[in-house]
Order: sequence, then C-alpha cells, then structure tokens
Amino acid sequence: MMESMTIEKSGLHEELIVTALEQNIAIIRFDTNKRVTYVNDNFANVLGYHKEELYGKEHKIFCFPEFVNSPAYDELWSNLLKGVKFQDKIVRRNVHAEEVWLEATYFPIYDENHINVVGVAKVATDITERQKNIEKVTADLSEMSSKLTGSSKEGIQKGHDLLGESKEMINLSNVSTDNLSELQKKNKSIQNIVETIQDIASNTNLLAINASIEAAHAGDYGRGFGVIAQEVKNLSQKVSESAYIIGEDISAITNNIDLVVNGNTQLKERILMSEEQIEGTIGEFNQIDFESKKLQEQAEKLENII
Repeated sequence: MMESMTIEKSGLHEELIVTALEQNIAIIRFDTNKRVTYVNDNFANVLGYHKEELYGKEHKIFCFPEFVNSPAYDELWSNLLKGVKFQDKIVRRNVHAEEVWLEATYFPIYDENHINVVGVAKVATDITERQKNIEKVTADLSEMSSKLTGSSKEGIQKGHDLLGESKEMINLSNVSTDNLSELQKKNKSIQNIVETIQDIASNTNLLAINASIEAAHAGDYGRGFGVIAQEVKNLSQKVSESAYIIGEDISAITNNIDLVVNGNTQLKERILMSEEQIEGTIGEFNQIDFESKKLQEQAEKLENII
C-alpha cells in the first residue's frame, strides 16, 4: 500500500514538473524529416503563430534564408540525427519575418531501445529583449569607442600641428638669435670705431692747443696759424661731443639688444617646455586611442559571449 502511494506521488510530481515546463518554456518537436510533430502555445506565441497551423510545417520556416542555405544548417541537422545535441543562442524568423532571439537546446529523441533517432525536440526561452539590450549596450560602447578614437586622433593631429608650429618658432628664434649676435658683433665694432674717433679727437685737440701756444710765441707771424689752430680745436671738440653722443646711443642700442636676446632666450625655453607638454599630451591621446580600441574589442567579445 505504501509502495503504491509512493509511485502515485512520484507520478504526480513528474506530472507537475511537465506542466510547469509546458507553461514556462517554449517546446517543439520535429520528426526526422524536420517537420513539426508537436508544439506548445509558448513556442507558437513567441514566433507569432497559432500552434494548430504549425503541425507538419518544416523547420526551415522558422529560419532566415541565409541560414537555411548555408552549410551550418545542414551540419546542425546532420549532427542532431546522429544523436549530437545542440545548445546555443540562436536567431529565428517570426511570422512577420522579424528577428527573434532564443536561448535554445536541441536534443535527439531515441526509440525505445535507445538506438535510433526518431525525432528532435527543442526547448527554448525568448531572449529577444535581452539581446536587443545587449546590442544597444555594445552599439553604445562601439559608438563611444569610435568617438574616443576620433577625438584622440584629432588631438594627436592637433598636437603634431602645434609641435610643427613650435619647431618653426624655434627656427625663427634661432635665426633671430643669430641675427642679434651678428648685430652685437657689429655694434661692438662701431663702439671700437667711436672710441678711436674719440682718441683722435682728443689727440687733435691736444695738438691744436700746442699749435695755439706756438702761434702765440710767434707773435704777428703766427696769428693766422693760431686762428686755424683754434678752428681745429673747436672741430675736435665737436667731433668728441658727437662721438660721445654716438657712444651713448650705441650703449642704449646694446642694452636693448641684450634685452631682446634675453627675452628671445626665455621665449625659446618656454617653447621647449611647451613642446614637452605637447608631447606628453600626444602620449596621453595615444593611450586614449589604445584604450578605445581595447574597449571596441571588449564590446565585440561581450556581444559574442552573451
């Protein structure tokens, strides 16, 4: 009596499991000719059919032509009829020719002796919404990666452009420095000439004084010579004064040249520092470009895995 009750309870338990599966999972069976022999409401509803209209239909009506006409389709059924089960995420075609994504398991059904395959069953769950969300996430990741790549490449290009302009400024600065150095040399030469003129003027003035003294000693005979000596003295004084003024101007020019040289040197140093910063920024953009490519690869892997 107890054994009978145990069997009854066991049978009831199995019946409840089968009922629960029927209510929650899409189920369909095919014969060895790939035609529908059984289908539950869940499967029919997922693909937009009434289950009564599916009996006797071929499996290929649920697939897109590119899959049906591919070697993968023949391989799928060849393996199933050999007793090899198949489990994966698959895309199928509903009654409106729209994509439906399923997490599906195909498994062969054997005869009573478990020797020959007499049919194929498939259980599946609808993951279309999840797949669309995944596709959106991966598409967003890809778009983000593309934008990062574009921005990084633009940043790298601008950085190289800035480096090019910076190097051009360095070249102009070098030319300017060379010209200023040459100007400093010429300025020094002019200073030497002015000093020479001042020395000549000083010596001329001294000679004029001596000449005036000698003319005074000569009395009336030296009077004319004394006048000339006085004019020479006046001229030498004017030359000396002019040379002094020129010397002052040259000194001012020299100071200005020194200021320009110093400013030019500081500018060059800042440009070189800017170059280092730009090169650092280019390096960061290169890293962003590298990371964005890795992001793209991970997005593709995520889509393939999920």
